[in-house]
Amino acid sequence: MSEQTLTKAEWIDRCAKRYRDVGGLSEDLAKSAAEVAYEVEDEDWGPRGDPEEAADEDMSCWDDDGDQ
Repeated sequence: MSEQTLTKAEWIDRCAKRYRDVGGLSEDLAKSAAEVAYEVEDEDWGPRGDPEEAADEDMSCWDDDGDQ
């Protein structure tokens, strides 16, 4: 991480903020998504990286399932 090691709560809060700000998720949904992202980061990639980058990576995989 660039500035310092974040606590779990700090990491989840920053990740959830990114989901809200960029992805437009509600606060509850953003927190749930951030909690999952925290666990995935740990299981799949070892030491956690930037929470905003984790949210961006996840959101880059989202599809628009709306009618076209």
